Amino acid sequence: MLAKLLKAFSIAALLVIVKRLVLRKPPSHSYRTPEDRWLRRGYRKP
Repeated sequence: MLAKLLKAFSIAALLVIVKRLVLRKPPSHSYRTPEDRWLRRGYRKP
């Protein structure tokens, strides 16, 4: 019982930490790829 509770708590804590890290950094800079740049310019693939 206690082990299960501890496991659930650690998973929840991990999720909160990951969420904070993701929210702290603006995704616009780190996740930008060349494909995104082409799509924004309105480039259409033949």
